[in-house]
Amino acid sequence: AYDVYFVAEDDAGNLQAAPVLVEFTTAGGATPFETWATGGELFGDDKNGDGVDNGLAFLLGAADPNVDATSLLPTVTEDGSGNLVLTFSCLPTADRGTAVLDVVHSSDLGVSDAWSGALVPDTNSGPTNGVTFVVTGPSGSPSVNSVTATIDGSEAADGKIFGRLRATE
Repeated sequence: AYDVYFVAEDDAGNLQAAPVLVEFTTAGGATPFETWATGGELFGDDKNGDGVDNGLAFLLGAADPNVDATSLLPTVTEDGSGNLVLTFSCLPTADRGTAVLDVVHSSDLGVSDAWSGALVPDTNSGPTNGVTFVVTGPSGSPSVNSVTATIDGSEAADGKIFGRLRATE
């Protein structure tokens, strides 16, 4: 919030007798990540050294930047049909601000097969770029969705498929 005082002056140098107050508030404010990162942590850094970038920890629902977020990383399984399944928690889109979480995949870690994938939604969806989502929730504190992302085995080349979560600000 700001208070601005204006005083007018004409070409002859006469000043207005009393200043005029104009009050206003700038739009915007802190993003949800900035509110979470109370110590000014950067999205791509790893404040507590747990190996999980602050932005990913935020999107997975870590309580704050000091929490070890390794337990929030996805569990990865194969479903018996050649599909790769990632299971994890994620903040609902309304609580993410401008931060985005994608499930991406490649058959060779992005060397000649570029990473492809889909944004993590709040509801069941897919397939989108070979990824199908089953989403339940939200629940818990902080409020998070439970997400199962299935990367279709047809996305594999030479029997290989790699999946990961990608957090962007």
